[in-house]
Amino acid sequence: MIKLGEEGVALDRYPGGYWGVRFANGNFLMDSQYLEAVTTAEGTEEVEG
Repeated sequence: MIKLGEEGVALDRYPGGYWGVRFANGNFLMDSQYLEAVTTAEGTEEVEG
């Protein structure tokens, strides 16, 4: 599982407000209410869950 605050990369957006997100320990389907966009030092956006 993932821990609160862990950062991942959004892979796909699905109907119903769900996102496919890649975290260090695998890919997960996440409800958008549990995600927040963050900007990294490189200027790219990632997802925090």
